[in-house]
Amino acid sequence: MRQINLLPEKVHRAEERRSIRKSLITAVSLTSLVVLSIHLLSAGRVERLEKIARQLTSIKVPPEISQLRGKIARLKVERQTFIDRNRVLLDILSKDLPYPYILKTIGNVTSDMVWLTGFSIDSRKGTCQIDGQSFNTSLVSEFMLELKKLPYFESVDLTSMERRTELQEKGVDFKITCKFK
Repeated sequence: MRQINLLPEKVHRAEERRSIRKSLITAVSLTSLVVLSIHLLSAGRVERLEKIARQLTSIKVPPEISQLRGKIARLKVERQTFIDRNRVLLDILSKDLPYPYILKTIGNVTSDMVWLTGFSIDSRKGTCQIDGQSFNTSLVSEFMLELKKLPYFESVDLTSMERRTELQEKGVDFKITCKFK
């Protein structure tokens, strides 16, 4: 079925313009209402936030809270001290290597005449340093050979060795650096 427009062309164009004007007026009105409502809502929130800010500034801090701040600061210092003291253990835990087993193995290969006095790990370099004492240099050499046999170390190097010449404690102090594989 075909529609035929019997209205004159001028009337038809005028009707289209009125329809467009109505649509534009409706769109502008709706947009204005939306913008106005958003503005009113945000203004209310701003007022509430300003009121809360005024209330917070008027609150006085009880002395107990001030004392807690000091305690918190002391606990932070104690925590950092604890971390610094236990850096070796924290480095051990941060690696994927089986460090407890490695430490046990190092203890097993240490002879009765070699005493370990220090152990530290540098996880960034992938090394550990073993400090110790012994009666003579040959015992230190044997200990190093045993360390080289372990599957964990790429290299075992003598970093320093000093003779002790005191009458009561003759022997050597040594430092060995081992690089992990």
